[in-house]
Amino acid sequence: MLDFSIITNAPIGFFVFGILATLLVAISKAGFGGAMGALSLPLMLLALPPSLALSVLLPVFLLCDFYVGWKYYRRAIRRIVIVMTLAACLGQVAGWLLYKQINAEILMFIIGALAVFTAVRYFWRLYRPVENAGLARAALRQVRRRIDRALGWMGLAGIASFVSLTGGIPSQIYLLPLNLPRAYYVGTMGWSFLLVNLAKLPFFVELGLFDTASLSASLVLAVFVPIGLALGVWLNRAMNDALFYHISHGFLILLGAKLILQANIW
Repeated sequence: MLDFSIITNAPIGFFVFGILATLLVAISKAGFGGAMGALSLPLMLLALPPSLALSVLLPVFLLCDFYVGWKYYRRAIRRIVIVMTLAACLGQVAGWLLYKQINAEILMFIIGALAVFTAVRYFWRLYRPVENAGLARAALRQVRRRIDRALGWMGLAGIASFVSLTGGIPSQIYLLPLNLPRAYYVGTMGWSFLLVNLAKLPFFVELGLFDTASLSASLVLAVFVPIGLALGVWLNRAMNDALFYHISHGFLILLGAKLILQANIW
């Protein structure tokens, strides 16, 4: 039975911030691989308490992930997806076990600082002659050398994803240096997010984060998902790989700065 108490208790805030968050998630996942979706939780927190915001947004994330997985299924590089997913799932187990002990503020600050550093380094290297891998097969050759890197970044992504739905930022830090063509980047990131978010469901259920009210609110927001997905696909097709990476790293700086400012550790 549907329960719309969440919406009726905060109708203006829910529709304004909930719809904006939903569109942001959908555009980000379909167009840029999903990292900008990290902005969706702060938007939802303007209308809902943290645990409720997490439970409302996760089904929206999954709906977008299923579409991206279907849309780009021929573009996902399986070896990279497997490495990313396994490492992130290990991180999620750690996040579940330490859910009440993890200091979310410190975690956000660390992720934000690393994101800014990674993006600044990217733009600095634009002015230096570097070898351009540029192709999916070149990325495949790097996978074995980057397994240790995946365990670190994707493990952190798993923890961050479970605690605050910000796992896209460490995932982006890991995947962007592989220089995949943009469709392969979105497809690989999309499948990884889909598997990781599916693995997250039992933990959310065990913690009691889902109920009829949160699922009803998610159902209302799902109406706006196709609009964001269509815009995201259009944006991905409208740009070339170079512009895609410039924009993605630009957003990485903004996201990192947001997390640093949001973290109340001073």
